[in-house]
Amino acid sequence: MERISIGFAAGQVLGLRVEKEALDGLTSALSSTEPWYQLSTDDGTVSIRTDSVVYLRTENPETKVGFGL
Repeated sequence: MERISIGFAAGQVLGLRVEKEALDGLTSALSSTEPWYQLSTDDGTVSIRTDSVVYLRTENPETKVGFGL
């Protein structure tokens, strides 16, 4: 599972947990001409209007413990 944040043109941010394959599919969909994409998430399916996405942020899946760099 990877944690992602999707930012939309109107200012909303959607935080989700997705599998690597779903993230790859979303990344491909953002460069296509299809306006809608069905994203499978940990909690269900989300329909995303791809032409209103401003950014896609992925978090590093490594877990860090403590105060070290």
